[in-house]
Amino acid sequence: MIEIKNGKVELSKKLKNTPVSRQQAPQVFDMNASIYIWSRDFLIKEDDLFSGKLRFYEMPEDRSIDIDSPLDWEIVKMLMEKKSND
Repeated sequence: MIEIKNGKVELSKKLKNTPVSRQQAPQVFDMNASIYIWSRDFLIKEDDLFSGKLRFYEMPEDRSIDIDSPLDWEIVKMLMEKKSND
């Protein structure tokens, strides 16, 4: 998970106080492995992929569905069929 702090992209850290509701938790983003771009030189020189200039692209929810199980696949098939019938 990543979050934006002071205009910078950072890995999320464990919170000192555990939120008791989603509304109390900080906004975070899950890395979905769709797009990663680093220069070869950066990968050779740096030990930390989250150093330097970072940007992120927030994927539209309907284009960012994780398929991790047969049930996930069935849900995606159902959504695709519904979309093609609309």
